[in-house]
Amino acid sequence: MRVDTGGLRNERPLTETQISSVREYARSLGLEESRVVHMDWMHTMYSASFDQMVIGTDVYPADAPVTANSRISMKATVAHELVGHMETYEQMTEGDKTRRETRKRQTRNIHCRLSK
Repeated sequence: MRVDTGGLRNERPLTETQISSVREYARSLGLEESRVVHMDWMHTMYSASFDQMVIGTDVYPADAPVTANSRISMKATVAHELVGHMETYEQMTEGDKTRRETRKRQTRNIHCRLSK
């Protein structure tokens, strides 16, 4: 299974070098590496439910971009997810510490289950 962007974004599997570059850039923006998850079969997104950024093949632009969106760089895509979505979500829920702590516990529990 793979992401289908209709040719507007990259659809080829990411190389380890590309994945490392995304992780390094997200870390440079303040996101812990453990919160960056690579899944070629999903679209790049910030998941508020898991408090993680998912990177899919579409984190990179298409080889032959045809639209403004298909020309957006990897760094711009990551920044959009972290600043545009993650920070907006955190600002909306800033007063709700209990919910945020519950989300973190759920994320830790999921990681524990996946590592077994």
